[in-house]
Amino acid sequence: MSWRPYYEKTQNHPPDPTLEFAQSRVSADLPKIAIDCGCGAGRNTELLRKRDFEVFAFDLDDEAITICSKRFEKDSGAHFTIDSFQSFEYPRASLTVASYSLFFCPAEEFDESWQRIRSSLIPGGVFYGTFLGPKDSWAIGGGAQNGTLPVISHAENEVRTLFEGFEIEGFDERNFDSKTVNGSEKHWHTYSVIAKRNLT
Repeated sequence: MSWRPYYEKTQNHPPDPTLEFAQSRVSADLPKIAIDCGCGAGRNTELLRKRDFEVFAFDLDDEAITICSKRFEKDSGAHFTIDSFQSFEYPRASLTVASYSLFFCPAEEFDESWQRIRSSLIPGGVFYGTFLGPKDSWAIGGGAQNGTLPVISHAENEVRTLFEGFEIEGFDERNFDSKTVNGSEKHWHTYSVIAKRNLT
């Protein structure tokens, strides 16, 4: 399956307002280094570069990295690799973004990947990401793309447990009917989390 139609439709979308808030929660005394997990066409990377973060981004899809490499070819502060959540070499960062991507991490790789994400954040660093809830149609139906693309879902208490050692600064549950970018009907159930790693 090619993700190119999705990238073409989303790369010029307006900046994510939740990410705008999340990046503002990074303390001014921390190095401005961000990780963009599952970067897609680079919409989040673009916002972060405008806020002067050096960005290390990855996606498992080579088309995404091809698009981003061309889009940011003159920008020495944006770095892209073809990687998975498990294989990416996470740098020490003050901001990690996993917006609508982390639930595509294979279930058997999630725990290790999550620990690597946690440990890469500098104390005081901020995580912003989206988790799929159990009522989401992808969770109920076995995955995206008519079940051909597996996803992992979490109940609310499971999501909150992931953030032991963090201060949760934003927790937004959404449960609504809408359409995907390609126009398919879908029920969304998500938890968007902004959390700051404790200093100790």
